[in-house]
Amino acid sequence: MLALTGKARLWEPRRLRHRLFSAAAQLVTTGRRLHLRIAAHWP
Repeated sequence: MLALTGKARLWEPRRLRHRLFSAAAQLVTTGRRLHLRIAAHWP
């Protein structure tokens, strides 16, 4: 929580987990590499 700013500092742990781990992203495997592609519209 120390690294967060604004309203995010006041979030409860349950809401914090939900907001941080519900990113619109895909894990993509190309060859031997694993990439995390995060959607452009996600803040």
